[in-house]
Amino acid sequence: MAGDGAEAAEREGAREAEEGANEDEEALLRFARYSEARLALPWEQRTLKERVLYRVDRLFLVLVALFVLVLAVEMVYKAWYVTSWGRIYHSLSAFFTYLFRQEDDEELSEL
Repeated sequence: MAGDGAEAAEREGAREAEEGANEDEEALLRFARYSEARLALPWEQRTLKERVLYRVDRLFLVLVALFVLVLAVEMVYKAWYVTSWGRIYHSLSAFFTYLFRQEDDEELSEL
């Protein structure tokens, strides 16, 4: 008996979950149809709220793009400011000098 009650409760819970999922799917389909219909309207026929939200959305995207641009410029500036170009030049110069002298030394040792 206790097993039958547990199984019945499980079946009822599963049925409620399915009904809830179906209701959610129906709501999403209704919303999708409504939003597609609203997007198909010409600009002049949209409500003031839709126009304002569109403008706010575009403004936010522009601000995010500007923030990313400023952040990139700041990173380049910091890299340029922190980098010691003299030390890099001397290191590369010493490295290439070593490479070229090594080739000369190898040629002399082969003879």
